[in-house]
Amino acid sequence: PNDGFTGEDTFDYTICDTMGNCDTATVTVTIPAYDVIDAVDDAYEATTAGGTLDGNVLDNDTLDGASVTISEVVITSTPTGPLTVNSDGTITVAADTAPGTYTIDYTICEIAAPSNCDTATATVTIPAYDVIDAVDDAYEATTAGGTLDGNVLDNDTLDGASVTISEVVITSTPTGPLTVNSDGTITVAADTAPGTYTIDYTICEIAALQRL
Repeated sequence: PNDGFTGEDTFDYTICDTMGNCDTATVTVTIPAYDVIDAVDDAYEATTAGGTLDGNVLDNDTLDGASVTISEVVITSTPTGPLTVNSDGTITVAADTAPGTYTIDYTICEIAAPSNCDTATATVTIPAYDVIDAVDDAYEATTAGGTLDGNVLDNDTLDGASVTISEVVITSTPTGPLTVNSDGTITVAADTAPGTYTIDYTICEIAALQRL
């Protein structure tokens, strides 16, 4: 039969002895059809900028109309950009991958019929960071020590909206008599002499830190 043929095919053959006595017979060959294999495109939104994504490229793929399992197929793929499709169907994103949309192709082949294959594309989106803006603050202390009224986050924003302590981590190095606390308040050392003092602080988005 021709390559890719499925179904039943026959051919005749004849045998003859040296005396010229002949007989003819028919050979019937049945070639079963492959199960239909279907690799379906996938789309993911990464929650981190590195590591293994939730989900599996096989989740929406089928073999003969039923969900396919890793025991039934072999997955092959060439790492592309920051993406790798692993042999178990998971996708790994390289560490520190910049926000953007990335694609990678993968092929699944039926173990029972290695030439029965299909290819699909997985698309992975790494969302852009929100714009974070720490704005300078000015306070006038009413005492020479203790915690000031107000919070350094009061005028800071994340993606254009007021930021809350649940969304950011505050870091700061105590400077002179001033300390910026982890909750955004400022403490002035006791018995601080009159004068003007400054301290720097940094806010980092928690969700963005988790992508690293």
